[in-house]
Amino acid sequence: DLVAMRATLEQEVADETAVRERRSIVERDLAELTAREEALEREVAADAPRLARAQELWYRLSSLRERFRGTASLAAERQRSLAAAQAEDEARVGAADGRDPEALEAEAAAAREEHAGLATELETGRAALAHAEALRAAREAELVEEEQRVAAAARAAADRREGLARLTGQVAAARSRVTAGEEEIERLARSLEAARERATAAHRDYVALETQVADLDQGEMGLDEQYEQATKALAAAEADLNALQAEEREAERDRSALAARVEALQLGLTRKDGSGALLAAGDRLPGLLGPVAELVDVRDGWEVAIAVALGGAADAIAVTSLESATSALRLLKDDDAGRAGVLVGGAHYDAPAWPALPSGASYAIDLVTSPDELRPALTALLERVAVVADIEAGRDLVQALPSVRAVTRDGDLLGTGWVVGGSAKPPSLLEVQAAVVDATERLREATHGCERLRFELGAAQERRAAAVTEVESTLSRLHESDARMAAVAEQLAHLGSAARATAGEAERLGQAREQAVTAREQDRVALSALEERLAAAEVAPDDDEPTG
Repeated sequence: DLVAMRATLEQEVADETAVRERRSIVERDLAELTAREEALEREVAADAPRLARAQELWYRLSSLRERFRGTASLAAERQRSLAAAQAEDEARVGAADGRDPEALEAEAAAAREEHAGLATELETGRAALAHAEALRAAREAELVEEEQRVAAAARAAADRREGLARLTGQVAAARSRVTAGEEEIERLARSLEAARERATAAHRDYVALETQVADLDQGEMGLDEQYEQATKALAAAEADLNALQAEEREAERDRSALAARVEALQLGLTRKDGSGALLAAGDRLPGLLGPVAELVDVRDGWEVAIAVALGGAADAIAVTSLESATSALRLLKDDDAGRAGVLVGGAHYDAPAWPALPSGASYAIDLVTSPDELRPALTALLERVAVVADIEAGRDLVQALPSVRAVTRDGDLLGTGWVVGGSAKPPSLLEVQAAVVDATERLREATHGCERLRFELGAAQERRAAAVTEVESTLSRLHESDARMAAVAEQLAHLGSAARATAGEAERLGQAREQAVTAREQDRVALSALEERLAAAEVAPDDDEPTG
């Protein structure tokens, strides 16, 4: 260690000498670069007035150009005005009373000459400005280069401080070695005492371990079989759990999709016109029954046909009497709440005899279920409206019975003098309400399915947890048994020679302790020398180091 420390010290002294030489070179270069930088700054300062004058000349020429343009415009306007006045006077009195055109031509020629002179002066100023800007850019580039050189010199000067930090690290390492040596001495002393105690206990432990071997052999029987059974049970539980988790995720996706559909459909039922105002009126509107779309049930598959046949009434609000309908209209007018259709309940309707329909057709009113008080109004609205399968069937029906109107499943309406239909149209509230009811029922079923799967999933998780616990418990007992057997076998192999080896171990520990004491003293000497070097280096002056 002493030889290594001396070699390190010699290397450090050589490094420090090289750093000092390098520092002198860097400081000399720094002084030269600083002088060069000052010279460049003086040149930039000298060129600054020229640049300012060029810029001022450019601004002045720009101003003169604008003034000339204004003068030319004014002259042209005056020429047009005088020409118009001269023509008017000549028409009235037959003689000119304005300015002489030749004088105006002379004035225009003078203006053109002035413009040419100003343009020449402007080009000269632009050339001077471009030259000044190029010179300034070159000076700025030289300044940036000199600043970079100054920074490089500063970094070189910092190398000396890096050497000082390295010496500080060596002092800290020497201190750590001294501390580690003291801890090693204490550890060796404790180990020596423990070795002496082990010599006495070795024989006693050997006899005790021979007794434990028989007990361990008896206790390990059956643990392998228990572990295998527990592993099979865990695999089955995990398979069931994975299957239920996959099923639960699929069910939850279906439920989320249905919930989103119900929400979207319910948004379609939200009323922002007069119907919404009537529904929100509450006690202000006696006799209010609710939306027709919620009060009427239509046979599955015929919602579109009935909505087309009802027209605007499919989106109307139902009330109990004509007086309530009048109040509803008055409320809309008073509140300026828009327009709304109102279906009047309790009305009396004497239905005339309707013609019998051919096979495959039926009247629309027979597909509708509604409260009794709304039945007459719905019957009037659906008077002689028959539902058919398609357009051809509707055509044949109207041709055979001209007094009947036919509506198809797809919403095409045919009559003697009127036909309406075509491609898909926005769904009515009646269709949306039916879709909401269907989606809500499906959502309820999906929710129940998800709850059932969550219950089964919880039970499967409990079964898996129990299986994991059993596997871990069995494996832990098996490992413990194996570890005990291995430990006993190892101890039986070593305890026989422990007594003989204890004396030699104690002797080796004593020698090692003496060597550790010697090494600690050497480390202390080296630490003292390094601390002296560090103290001398820290007080060394460094006022001449570069600061830029």
